[in-house]
Parts: sequence; C-alpha cells; structure tokens
Amino acid sequence: MAGAAQQPGPAQPGPLRLGELLGSVSLATDLGTGQPLGHALRTCALAVALAEALGCGPEERRTVHQFTLLRFLGCTADAAETAVLVGGDERAYNAAMAPALHGSGREQLARHVRSVAPARPRLQRARLVARSLADPRAGARSLTTHCEVAAALARRIGLEQPVVDALAHAYERWDGKGFPAGLEGDAVPLAVRVAAVARDVDLATGAGEDPRELLRARRGRAYDPAVVDAFERAGRDIFARLVGEDEWEAMLAAEPKPVAAGRADAPDELLAAFADFADLKSPWLRGHSRSVSALAGEAGRLAGLGDAACTLLRRAGLAHSLGRVAVENGIWDRAGPLTTAEWERVRLHPYFTERILARCGPLAPSSRRRRRTTSASTGRATTARFPARRSPARHGFSPPRTCSPPSSPTGRTGRRSRPRTRRRRSRPRRVRDGSTWTRSPACSRRRAGARRPRRASGRRG
Repeated sequence: MAGAAQQPGPAQPGPLRLGELLGSVSLATDLGTGQPLGHALRTCALAVALAEALGCGPEERRTVHQFTLLRFLGCTADAAETAVLVGGDERAYNAAMAPALHGSGREQLARHVRSVAPARPRLQRARLVARSLADPRAGARSLTTHCEVAAALARRIGLEQPVVDALAHAYERWDGKGFPAGLEGDAVPLAVRVAAVARDVDLATGAGEDPRELLRARRGRAYDPAVVDAFERAGRDIFARLVGEDEWEAMLAAEPKPVAAGRADAPDELLAAFADFADLKSPWLRGHSRSVSALAGEAGRLAGLGDAACTLLRRAGLAHSLGRVAVENGIWDRAGPLTTAEWERVRLHPYFTERILARCGPLAPSSRRRRRTTSASTGRATTARFPARRSPARHGFSPPRTCSPPSSPTGRTGRRSRPRTRRRRSRPRRVRDGSTWTRSPACSRRRAGARRPRRASGRRG
C-alpha cells in the first residue's frame, strides 16, 4: 500500500537451538501416534543415558538424541489409509499396537484383532479385521512408508547423514525381522537399537509394569543384548536421576556438549517440513499449509507491514494446522456431518498447535498469532484465541456473558446480542392545560383500568 507507514515488527527471538526445534517436532509425533505429550522427550532422555552407559562418544549420543526425537516423523504418511482399515481412529490403533511393535508375530496378531474398532458392533469389527488381514504385506508397506517419509523430511531439515540413515531403518530388529530392509545384528544402526529399548521401557513404566521382564523376554530377538544388559546395570540409577525432572529440561540436558545450533533459516525450513508433515494427514490437504503461508505473507506485504512481521505471518501460516494430527482421520475425512463430540475434537486442534510450539523459543511467536479457521461443512469462519491471552477481568471489568455470533462468510460480523436488563418504570407524562399540569389521557386510562387501544396491524396506505 503506497504511502503506508512501516509498522515495527515483533521482537527477534533468541538464538536457535536445534534440540528445541526437534523437541517441538517430537510433541507433534506424540499426538500423531496417539501417545501422551512428552513420550518422545522421556524416551530421548532414557536413550541418551543408555548410550552413555554403553560407552558411546558425543557424536554417537548426539545421533541417538536427534533420532529418538524424530523416530515417528513419518507417522502421518499413511494415516488416511490406516484409518480406513481400522475403523476410523488410527491414533487409538497406533497407541494400542505400540507395546507389541517389537513383540512376536502371535503377540502382534492378537493385539491387532483386539485393537481394530473396539467400539463397533461385532459384525462390523469382524469385517474390518478380515479386510485388514486379507493383505499380509500391508504392515510392511506402512512401516516402510514411514521410514521413507521421515528420512526425506530429515534430509530437508539438514540433519547429519547418520541421523537420516537411522530414520531410514527406524523399524529394524536385532533378529532381522524388522523393516524396511530386514537388517540383522550390528548392521542395524546403533541409534535404532538403543531407541527401541528406551521407548518400550517408557511404555512399560507408563502402564505400571516392570520393564525388566519385557526386556529379558525380547533380549536377543528384537533387542540388542548389549543394550538390555546396559539397562540392567544402570537402569536404577537412570530412573533415580530422571524421576521428578521436567521432561523438556531433561531432553535439553541430555544433548551432548557443545549443543547443536540451527542455521539462520532453520525455523523456515523446519516449519516447511512441519507443514508437509501435517498436510500428509489427509489426501485433501496436500500443499494446504504452504498456500496459506504464501497468502498470509503477501497480504502482510500489501498491508504495509515490515519484513519481520511478514516473516512471522508466513511462519504462522506454515504452522497453523500442526494440531490437526491430534484428531483422527475418521473425523477429518468423513463425508457426512459430524456429531457434537466430534466437533469438539475439531475445535481443540488450535490448542494442540499452540502446545506444540509454545516451549520452543524461535517458534513460540508463531503460535500466539490470532488465527482464523474455517468449518469444512458450513464454510463459516471462526476466530480461535489461545489460552495465553490475558483475561479482561484483570483490567477491572468482567467479560460479557453473551458472545457475538460467528462472522458471515462475506466477512461481516453479526450484531452482538445485549444482556437482558431490568426495565425501569418511567414517570407519568404530564401535559399542560392552561395554567395547570394534568396527567395525559393515556396515563389516566391506564390508572383507571381501561385497556389501551391497539394499533391497527395493517400497513398504512
């Protein structure tokens, strides 16, 4: 806009730390796999401690640290297909199958049958189970796709080659029965062997079980015997050091020194990978976040905003749908109307976006922007505000009890409804008759009990 004054941009964030950026990615992968927030952070701290107990050097521990945070970066690659096979809720299915990922074939089959659409009627469940078992290579293709997508995104972020190689073989096992390449023994990357034990330890302790029994049963099969022995020796001391510590701080403290610093353009590259990770959630959203980012940045430029503000708008456009991974594809891809409970799930995804980005310094400003989302069924735009905003009650007044209706698709906001107030009685109107004041005829009729004449309902000619 010609002649518009340049507005000052937001304050510049602090120095970039790669561990913080990857930690935010791990929160998104927790939501995508149906795990509670912080699962990957705890797994990372455990894995680095196990690598240290194995006598690994700083670079090997750094690879373990980064790989463990990004291990499930490809979990959205086939989310839509998995949701169709398991009855709509692929997140619940992934969470239920997680403890059996490195178990025996019989254990995986039993867990699969129990986890497919458990709330559906028996006949529907039987059909879904039969359809999923009709293709015995479906699981191998799914895990292979996860590895390919995770390695591609990590390569775009600019991570070191050992991390990319480990992500390309994220589901290998010690006995050679893993995916995608069936590597065996020491051919499996060290980071994969350590992360497999650390993750199952966190899952077992979260379920209230003793992880040592699980590790002994799978030692020499899915797990590297050396990693299991290291946990037997140092597991008690590791838990004593980590119990009660903040998960985010424990993850940052586990990173070997000197800590890895991100490039100047790291937030943009990482958020672009974030955007593709979220858009892979549904086949209808390919390239959606990138288009929103480009439109938001161009709108800021035309409005006369400064370069820093336009950069923030572009980053917010890339990150605005990260919380979408917290909602199952059975809701996003449904062709019909949603129920009230499902709409509540949809309305929560901006909150999860904020939680993913809030603890990372370079990305936190993007999560605090005022965001507008559009309903997929009605097309009406609604404004989402995050809980970090200050309450009006702190400024000396209370918020109104009624809120304005959502704005129309044309951008015009509906009239705000006013709270009901008690009507005050007006004094009797007086008219002057000569030199004295008397009540009006209408007031006299009301006081005498006479009915007030009704106005004709027809329009005037």
